[in-house]
Amino acid sequence: MAIYRFKISFEEAEEVARIIEIRSSQTFADFHFAIQQAIRFDNSKPTSFYMSDDHWRKGKEISFARLGDSKLADFIEDPHQKMLYLFDFDAQWIFNIELQKIVVEEDLTASYPLCIKSTGTAPRQYKPTTLPPVVDDDEEDEIPVDKIFQHEEGLD
Repeated sequence: MAIYRFKISFEEAEEVARIIEIRSSQTFADFHFAIQQAIRFDNSKPTSFYMSDDHWRKGKEISFARLGDSKLADFIEDPHQKMLYLFDFDAQWIFNIELQKIVVEEDLTASYPLCIKSTGTAPRQYKPTTLPPVVDDDEEDEIPVDKIFQHEEGLD
């Protein structure tokens, strides 16, 4: 069974990369979980893979609903196949994926998919948010004493 060796890099930070090996018979769901584990993201957000040309233009989509039904071997047509991986449609994390090598003989002792190389530190998935200042409800508004007396004097 063939093993695909893919390089996965952040579109915004190409110096951050992961090399993942995966069996050709495994699914895009397996690949999705391997990528998420390799970059240490929370994998609960929807995702899609897009087959791509040499200029990183989106082609056929493998949607979130079809990841588990779609085997990698059914979509790899080029020995240097490129794909785009869009994770978390709200945050728009985009990864470039390129097939680097097809290994004919698998390592029978390995558990695929397998991250074999990690370069750079992945950005944080969730950006820190700025919290509004804390207001203490127990704290009363202070009104100067002379204002209270002026107000009371005007009521007479």
